[in-house]
Amino acid sequence: MKRQRNLYSIEEKRQAIELARCTSNIYAANYYSLDLTMLGRWVKLFSQGTPSKKNLRRVGSGRHAFFPEEEAQLYKWMKEVRQNGLAVTYSNLRIKMAKIMSKSSKQTKDETKKFAISNFKFSP
Repeated sequence: MKRQRNLYSIEEKRQAIELARCTSNIYAANYYSLDLTMLGRWVKLFSQGTPSKKNLRRVGSGRHAFFPEEEAQLYKWMKEVRQNGLAVTYSNLRIKMAKIMSKSSKQTKDETKKFAISNFKFSP
């Protein structure tokens, strides 16, 4: 049987966390019919300070950039092309990224980065 997913407001999360701090996580999870691990994540998140709406729903999610400098160059190029009134297509992005990556592999002295760039896949 599939478990139903629920969305909880910030105030509901705070109430559950306050009860957990006064008693225990197990008691608060049972009282509010929550999963114990989910309540533990909330407690950990709120202990670091009041979270913003951006990171409230998904703690620790999101993919990190492998090549941040190269992606910044690609983004700058894309903005310039759009300001000139031209369309940016996926194939143009792949071609430009391939050029940026080959230039970067020639300039870097880091062997692991060279290896990662040589195995980079320019697929759609």
